[in-house]
Amino acid sequence: MATPEHNGSPGIQSAHRRELARVRNALCEPDGFRLIIALFNDPAYRERITAALPAGTALKIAPGAEVGWLERQLAELAHSGRPVYLTGLETWFDDDPPRRIRGLNYHRERLAEVAPIPILCWLPAGLAADLAREAPDLWAWRELVADFGTAPRQLGTPARVTADQPAVQSDTAARRLAALDRALDGKRPTTPSDAGHLLERAQLRSDLGRLDAARTDAQTALAIYREAGRVGDAASASAQVGMLAQRAGRFKDAEQHYEAALTGYRQIGHPLAEGQVLARIGHCHQAQGEVDLARHAYSRWLELTRRINYRYGEGSALGSLGMLEAEQGNVDAARAAFTAALAIARELGDERAEALGLANLALMDMEHGDPAAAERNLRRAIALARTLHLHATEVAATTNLGLLLLRTGRTDAAVALQEKALMLAKDAGDRRGELTAVVNLGSTLQASGRLDEALDQFSAAVRIAAALGDRKSEATGWEAIEGLLSALGRSDDLAGIRLRRGEPHPRSAVPTD
Repeated sequence: MATPEHNGSPGIQSAHRRELARVRNALCEPDGFRLIIALFNDPAYRERITAALPAGTALKIAPGAEVGWLERQLAELAHSGRPVYLTGLETWFDDDPPRRIRGLNYHRERLAEVAPIPILCWLPAGLAADLAREAPDLWAWRELVADFGTAPRQLGTPARVTADQPAVQSDTAARRLAALDRALDGKRPTTPSDAGHLLERAQLRSDLGRLDAARTDAQTALAIYREAGRVGDAASASAQVGMLAQRAGRFKDAEQHYEAALTGYRQIGHPLAEGQVLARIGHCHQAQGEVDLARHAYSRWLELTRRINYRYGEGSALGSLGMLEAEQGNVDAARAAFTAALAIARELGDERAEALGLANLALMDMEHGDPAAAERNLRRAIALARTLHLHATEVAATTNLGLLLLRTGRTDAAVALQEKALMLAKDAGDRRGELTAVVNLGSTLQASGRLDEALDQFSAAVRIAAALGDRKSEATGWEAIEGLLSALGRSDDLAGIRLRRGEPHPRSAVPTD
């Protein structure tokens, strides 16, 4: 029979009364570590269920947090003896589900030691199979799994542009990189364990802008995993090699590695990782102007997320489709997508997605709508991004606000904002963001009539693009330089402009020194 407390809880579906009673009984058992998995697909309903449970402490794990942070938080909360209701795992797992889940598995004994209390983990249903597969030891410790899933609700068109993550702390990354260097020093990597270290080092090197070294590590890890017959690990390594190729602008190479990763993930039944790879394939096609192929990849991604009822992934897929529509000038479809993105982000309590949704909606208002609304949304997006350490979103929103102010005649403020965006990108060690900020600062200075200063910025953009191996951006920078030199009456000087490393303008017949 349901307890009186439960009977007095509004909004609880009758089908979930037995599950709720099981969870309440498990939470009220004698002291000791207990892992309870609660599945959900509706955050508002999850909160109603939580309100019907014994008094406990809510803990939301932040995107980008390490397992050590979780250990410390649980250790502090354990002193109260009350249950902990852990949320936020869906976004925490979002950037790299296998690595995050395996990290929990490796630290399970330490978590149980520091937190001898009941821990209820709220998980989207689509993540349960991943947890069971990637963390079998931790999964074996579960006391029960309760399913509080509800019938999916149609919420229009949710959208997010990208899964922006907190900025990498370069000092922390450098320390971990040094530890990996020591572990791999003086040995020829041959084992799957070595390959795991190589993949982690590849990711760190990539975060720090060392793309060539990262590519070597990832390719070596891929060869080891393939030799060992580790299908899932080989798929992860293929995806990482593809990502590095994509960052270098080698999109066809990236697509080949992504297709290999898709095959592996399908073989082991890993739909979340499959969805991430489909997203990257779509981004590659979009970058090359292959609109139909990009739309097809995003649609496959969307269909997959709906099939497994993964709302966060569904929002990301629709976000990419929305941005594609915006690029094609389909204003109404794009605006509807971004408006829906904001609504779903706020419903989910996902401030990261809210920041992205605000930035995207503001971009549409800048181009086709209400400048005042665009400014409000951009300023709110910047505030959220700064709080959440989402440097890519903060840089994008700051530079867009600068462009908006320039269009409304606030020239000095526009230049200041572009300089701020450039500083933010440099401070974060984000060379790609720095390239974007430099180009936008150059464009703002040019529009302000400060042509010589604009020329300096576009020259810097060419150098950064060349260092990144981004030939398309490099060519665009040269076109801007050519236009400025013509405006300054210095067209004859064009052939004499050199990159610092001695490369001439690609159209010039003048040989290098």
